[in-house]
Amino acid sequence: SDVCSSDLGKRPAPITADIEPTNACNINCQWCYPMQTGFREEYKAHMNKDRLLALPGFLKDWGVKCAQVTGGGEPLFHPEIQPFFQEMKRVQLPLGLITNGVLLRSPIIDIVHDFADWIGFSMDAGTAKTWSKLKGSPEKNFDRIITNMEELNRRKQGVRVAYKYLINPQNFREVLEAARIAKESGCDDFHLRPTYNFGIFGEVDFNEVNDILEEVKSFEGEDRKSTRLNSSHQEDL
Repeated sequence: SDVCSSDLGKRPAPITADIEPTNACNINCQWCYPMQTGFREEYKAHMNKDRLLALPGFLKDWGVKCAQVTGGGEPLFHPEIQPFFQEMKRVQLPLGLITNGVLLRSPIIDIVHDFADWIGFSMDAGTAKTWSKLKGSPEKNFDRIITNMEELNRRKQGVRVAYKYLINPQNFREVLEAARIAKESGCDDFHLRPTYNFGIFGEVDFNEVNDILEEVKSFEGEDRKSTRLNSSHQEDL
């Protein structure tokens, strides 16, 4: 496969690799770059099977320490995602998955549980109404995702689960409710960072966000569910 370059070893390997196996998706996030630009509609496609299944061995040989499957689109849409997960396990390369969670039910949830080391649910809301507005998907899917998340957390063994939240003016007042859901459903982590482009939404009062975060920290409890803050996109957070 041409994924295995002849100059392997001449360039230093990254610590981690992001893999986008497809740009097809089952929801329509308002801030999604491929959707906003029309790229998804014009170039809707899956990564070639041979290329996808060659990646784990290539990354391992190169010296990459871990990888995460992300989008682009919804990774679980790729028809060869199961053998890809199995190949990552075979070469003993730790694997993370970022998913919207709608498709994460049997038998896919069994595959993810058995082969992924950590899973991030891209939630971005604390209520079904806001989730539906931001994601362009029926409210019932929010409840379905929470059920899938609870099931994964119930059976997990050595798998870390994160509730991921991109802040924007339409959802920042639901951070506390989302953190409660994350804790009550058994998530290990609550990841919080700003949406990359506030221009399409308006402004966020980050003083208010920081006050909300103090409330979030107050009910972490002895198990220390973590609130991870990413300041790469907004200095105020």
